[in-house]
Amino acid sequence: MPVGSGDMSPCVDNIIHHTFFNLAWDVGTTNPAESHSRLLIYLHWSCPGSNIKSNSLMTLDLNNGLVCLLSAFFQRVSLVPMDMDDIFGSDDPMEDSHPGQSRSPNKPSLRRDLCSLLLLSLLLYHQGRTGATGLKWIAGRVIRDTFKDQIGEFILRPDLQAFSKTVAEDHTTMLQSLEVLTFNYLKGLKPEYVDAHCPGDYVAGEACIPGTAMYMFIKDNLKNQRSKVRSALLTNILGVREGSLLKVPAAKSMVIQVARTFLESVRPLEDNEVLPKLGRPTVKRIIFMRYVTAYNYLNHTENKRRCQWTLLDKALVDLRARPESNTALYINKIIRYDRQVFDGKRTWATIKASVTLPAPFVDQVLASVQDQSCSDLIGDESGPSGNQATGEDFEEE
Repeated sequence: MPVGSGDMSPCVDNIIHHTFFNLAWDVGTTNPAESHSRLLIYLHWSCPGSNIKSNSLMTLDLNNGLVCLLSAFFQRVSLVPMDMDDIFGSDDPMEDSHPGQSRSPNKPSLRRDLCSLLLLSLLLYHQGRTGATGLKWIAGRVIRDTFKDQIGEFILRPDLQAFSKTVAEDHTTMLQSLEVLTFNYLKGLKPEYVDAHCPGDYVAGEACIPGTAMYMFIKDNLKNQRSKVRSALLTNILGVREGSLLKVPAAKSMVIQVARTFLESVRPLEDNEVLPKLGRPTVKRIIFMRYVTAYNYLNHTENKRRCQWTLLDKALVDLRARPESNTALYINKIIRYDRQVFDGKRTWATIKASVTLPAPFVDQVLASVQDQSCSDLIGDESGPSGNQATGEDFEEE
């Protein structure tokens, strides 16, 4: 198959053994593992016009390098007609010593370019194969530690809209929500952070191309973090067997457990110190997250096209368009719902069989608050719900 026509991967697989040893004198070794770093430097040297960063072996722009090599190779081939022996070299080890033979002055550079081209093609081919080794960007310690900190941000971000970062009609599923979150997270990275820790396929202020190493790394980490938060919120709900005697924790126990799971600052504190340390806004936030997540999980068939992260976002965006007093009424009502359903005395099986969770949709919740206010005005008993509604008291009964 001519180089440059169609898919080069089969061609590369067929001749790579021969080509690698032809190139061995350039990279200084015939051992693929030992030649890895030298090969990258060699490719940088043979592609001076490409966007290859010699100061970082993990930021090689392979696609750009391949284009550069193709251009250089075919430009020489078009100027100097040669057969395959001129390009690859003869199998006769004595060929170079034959007297009277004329050798093209362009052969060494042609051979160098083609060998580079073939090896670069091989690297690209193997990089795209599952389980294959090849050149890829690997996250360093700083960026890994940064993502550990992101878990806490899911709970503590002040604006609360931290799950899918936007409310759009086309990301109602968990997968679509994750794609939007990854895209926007990458777009928001600071330029100096990008320069220090990101690969060459990423440009500050622009979302990384889906499918690249960095995009997949961040997407997987965000997915894992969201799953951890969801699992903590659904303690003794998610994954429990039918007939399990585990009680679903009441609000106070759940908040303490979630906080200790993700927030290092509260782990050494006693139980009675955790809630004051978190503050009422954060406590209310966690209860709100638990209730909406549990509602989504219980009504999974109905909500299979809407993940809980999107439900949370939609509620918060709706509240931002309303007076602040509506936000307080909504959150307090959700806290009351949570306390009535999750009293710490019932298993998930019992709750499913005996309780209907009121929907957490803003319009419906605020309408129920107004109905309750009308009932109070005509003398109905509201019950001892003051602390339940405000979230000031989370003691288990």
